[in-house]
Amino acid sequence: MPLYATLHLPATARLRRCVCLVAFALLLTPTGSVGGGSSLVSGLRVTNGVGSGGGTSTTISPDGDGFRDTATLEFSLSGPATVRVYIESLRYHGEVVLDRRFSLPAGRNTIVWRPSAGIPPRTYVVRLTVPGQRSASPIVAPVVRVLGIEAAFGRESYRAQSLALLRVATDQTDLALQFFRVSAFRSSLDALGEPVSNPVAVTTRRGRRSTLRVRIGDWPTGFYFARLTDGSGRFGYAPFVLRPRVLGENRVAVVLPTYTWQAYNFRDANRDGVGDTWYARAGNRVLLGRP
Repeated sequence: MPLYATLHLPATARLRRCVCLVAFALLLTPTGSVGGGSSLVSGLRVTNGVGSGGGTSTTISPDGDGFRDTATLEFSLSGPATVRVYIESLRYHGEVVLDRRFSLPAGRNTIVWRPSAGIPPRTYVVRLTVPGQRSASPIVAPVVRVLGIEAAFGRESYRAQSLALLRVATDQTDLALQFFRVSAFRSSLDALGEPVSNPVAVTTRRGRRSTLRVRIGDWPTGFYFARLTDGSGRFGYAPFVLRPRVLGENRVAVVLPTYTWQAYNFRDANRDGVGDTWYARAGNRVLLGRP
C-alpha cells in the first residue's frame, strides 16, 4: 500500500524582484541498486493534481487558491529503504530549502511537496537518494515549474505610440499593468523606474499563456519596462527599448547593455534541471530571448 508523505515547506527566502519566471526541476539521484544491477528506485513521475503533466513535466503555482498548489512525486522502491529528499534552488549560489529523510516500504510511494505561497518562483532541484548505498548514475526526473508572473514583449524595441504584444504566463486572472522608464539600477534584478502611465486592469487566462495588445505611450526614447502585479503583491517585469522617432535626431547615442543579465539568468527552458547559462554548465549557450 502506498505511503503518502506531505512536505510542508516554509518560505525561506523573500521574494526577489526579477524579470524572469522560473521553474522547479526535479532530479532523482538513486545512490543504490539491488539484485543484478537494477535500480532501487524506478517509475518516477510528477503531477500537479489537475491533470496537467505527469511523467515529463508539470507546472505549479503555490498561491493557496487550490489550483496547482502542489507537486506530487511518485516512485517505486524494490525494497524498503530510508530515502533522503534534498531540495536546492537553482541559482548562482543555490539555497537549500529542504533536507529530510523518510523511511519507506517497498512498492509505490508518494511524496507531496506543498510549498508556501511566499516561495520565490524559480528552478528548484530535488534529489532523492538512498543513504548508505553505493552511488549509481543519476536519473533525470520530470520538471516542475514554480510559476509566478512571467512577462515578455514580442520585440526588443518599439516606436512611440506603436502597438506591442505582451506575452504573459500566470495563474492569476486579474492583474494591474503599469509602464516605467528606467532611471537607475540598484542591481541586475532590481530596476528603479519612474512611472510614465497609470495602472490599468488587465485580464489573463488561468493556466494558459495570454497575449495582451498594449499601446506604447508618446514617451521620450529610452529604456522602459512594463510591470504586472496581482492582488497578493507578486509582480513580473517585461523590459523594452523605446526607439527615437527618427534615427539621428539626438546627437548622443547611449549603448545599453540590456542583455547582460541573461548571463545570470538560470531559467531552465529545456527542463533538464540545469540553468541555461555557462555559470551552470560549461559549454551552455546564453539565449537572449528568455524572460
